[in-house]
Amino acid sequence: MQLSYTHRHHRILSQLFYLAALLVWCYKGWNGNWLHDWYAAALPYEGMDPFYWILVAIKVPQTIIHSKILLWGLDVIILLSLVGTLLLPKRKVFNWAFTIAYIVYSIVFNTFSGHHYHSIGIILLSICFLFSYKNPNSTKVFHFARLYLCFMLASSFVWKLVRNNLFEIDHFSKIILDQNIYYFQSFPDAFRAEILYFLVDHIELSHSFWIGLMFLQASFSIGFFTKRFDLLLMVFYILFLAGSWFFMNIVNLDNYTLILLFFPYGLLNRRIKI
Repeated sequence: MQLSYTHRHHRILSQLFYLAALLVWCYKGWNGNWLHDWYAAALPYEGMDPFYWILVAIKVPQTIIHSKILLWGLDVIILLSLVGTLLLPKRKVFNWAFTIAYIVYSIVFNTFSGHHYHSIGIILLSICFLFSYKNPNSTKVFHFARLYLCFMLASSFVWKLVRNNLFEIDHFSKIILDQNIYYFQSFPDAFRAEILYFLVDHIELSHSFWIGLMFLQASFSIGFFTKRFDLLLMVFYILFLAGSWFFMNIVNLDNYTLILLFFPYGLLNRRIKI
């Protein structure tokens, strides 16, 4: 498979990404997670992040959340800029407008949702497509994003290893119970719930799945040294996302777009005709 990143790959991946981002944005709107749905939210949450401390201290998120014009403006800019990137891909003004608006959206949403979500996928990939392919920064940013994802997953494995989670036999059964408590209450007789009950009761089996998820994360250390196994890493990432949903009820649609970072260039050459 061809491993060099060409203009054609850049164009295809860009269109796939912005289409995926548009679907994610529409889904968020359907679920009431556009900013105007959070108008006049009262309690900001800065957590332990100094960046949010500063923003809350100077009342940036509070000012935005109490302005219907700003909230609707950001929502509409995100929607129209996504459509613009798909219809007029050479006009980079749409790319820049989307990235800036989505960063602001993420900051405000995290501040008032009560949790700082690690939803970096759409932001990270949008930065990759801010520049035209002829700009040398384009390829550099794309490869940096790929390495950052590898680091994020591999370092997560190291963190669990250092904390000795690998050897706690009942660790994953407790996580399954904690993460799915509301699911169990709402759908106690569902087929998935029955499987999760079984794993909670059989800690040795749930522990084996935990080890499997950990080593899926560890496998991304390969990405630091070669792109030869990117198709395999893409499969591993999909399995990791599926496992995170099935076992821990974690669904982060923004980060699903990061699958594109491992899309083999040779596969694009063989399968997609544009």
